[in-house]
Amino acid sequence: MGTSSAPTKNAPTKPVLVDSHCHLNYLDDPAARLDDARARGVRGFLCIGVDHSGLANVQALASEHDDVWASAGVHPDAASEGEAARDWLPAALEHPQVVAVGEMGLDYAREPDTATKTMQRDCFEFQLELAASAQLPVVIHTRGAQADTLALLREFPSVT
Repeated sequence: MGTSSAPTKNAPTKPVLVDSHCHLNYLDDPAARLDDARARGVRGFLCIGVDHSGLANVQALASEHDDVWASAGVHPDAASEGEAARDWLPAALEHPQVVAVGEMGLDYAREPDTATKTMQRDCFEFQLELAASAQLPVVIHTRGAQADTLALLREFPSVT
């Protein structure tokens, strides 16, 4: 009979810290910031993709570091690229380090006009459909739009 290395119920455990939402691609020296965070006990990082123009940098950071993963999506501020995302986003989700769809959602904090709200909703819905199809979790951004955000999320019960 072999022994198990699984922790017992009473075994002390050390907490694992994960930065589940960071924008490493916006930093001047992401490698140094990662080293600083690691020295403080952070063991994983989800670098958030918000648009097509930043996607390559987000994916590169995830590829260069074993403890960095990426998401790919269209932030509500970039919803004008929603139609174009239908071409590039599905392929982006196939990158081996991409583990989530987003940052996506709705942002009504600056009181957008009706056309902008519609564009954001359409882009958000497309990404939720994609996440459901790919069986990936989502990263949600919502400001001043909680009711509409929840209404759309309820249409996709399989999305986590």
